[in-house]
Amino acid sequence: MKLSGHAKFKLEIYNIAGEEIIRTSSKPIYEFYDADEETHIKIIELNEILFALVCNKQTNIIITVYRTDQRTINNRQKSKRWI
Repeated sequence: MKLSGHAKFKLEIYNIAGEEIIRTSSKPIYEFYDADEETHIKIIELNEILFALVCNKQTNIIITVYRTDQRTINNRQKSKRWI
């Protein structure tokens, strides 16, 4: 997988190396399809923090990365946004 410029910017904010995200993305805790954005979502854990990786499956690029939590994950599943 590759990182978009936006994803690299977000990783700078979180002080996380791109290589670490790419390595961890191959072992996600959860994987979803975002019905609203039509993207692939991978949930990973780094340093006991959950992160959502928003991926474009066709181009194999991580579009963005953001912190999340179990409550948000559950809510997005309940609303059928993440399936």
